[in-house]
Amino acid sequence: MKKTSKLILLLFIAIFVLTACQPKATETPAAPETSGTSVLRLGTRDSSAMLDLHQSAIALYEADNPDVLIQLEAVPDRDYSTRLQTMFTAGAAPDIVQLADESIPEFVAQGDLVALDDYFPTTFDKAAYLPNLLEPGQVDGEQYLLPKSYSTLAIYYNKALFNEAGVSYPEDGWTWDDLLDVALDLTQDLDGDNAPDIWGSNCPLPGPPVSNIGWLPLVVSWSVTMARILSATWIRMP
Repeated sequence: MKKTSKLILLLFIAIFVLTACQPKATETPAAPETSGTSVLRLGTRDSSAMLDLHQSAIALYEADNPDVLIQLEAVPDRDYSTRLQTMFTAGAAPDIVQLADESIPEFVAQGDLVALDDYFPTTFDKAAYLPNLLEPGQVDGEQYLLPKSYSTLAIYYNKALFNEAGVSYPEDGWTWDDLLDVALDLTQDLDGDNAPDIWGSNCPLPGPPVSNIGWLPLVVSWSVTMARILSATWIRMP
């Protein structure tokens, strides 16, 4: 298939990375037998309504490229990374895969992925992406991933806990030091066992495996010293 056709798929599905050419093991799902048709396997960790979006994009691509059939392979998010590693080891990974950006260097080092730069047409406009969205997919100056989606992190507060502790609500202009000070005021040991029963802050860690998505951006942004953060008993990270 022409390089430009491959790129159209990558841009259309918008995110996934091409895997290195490798022999398919016997455990690879059997592709539909369609004479003269190229079959590309697309691996994703998405589920539910997101799969409908993938299927819609695939249908549009296949309509413009009748000689290509896209086979969507969805794996539950909890098992995706482990199964993908196993499939790469067995030479049975999909042709195109969805990966978390922090996983890119590891898979590149293993020789599992193909850089996309040679597939970009001259009309490819990096300015179409928001600043910094392309950087997580780069290794040694080469682009291995295009973003499928992105999200922002936010902090919300529990008014009931603020009211009970007699603490004022957050205001415009708050700094990370203000957040830490208020979190300390909200943290309470109700039974005297020297362990918090009410935490001043809660930072969920997605997983398994545990990811740095929840807390690392906050740590990078904090202006308070790392020693103060690491010794704190005001933040719960389950």
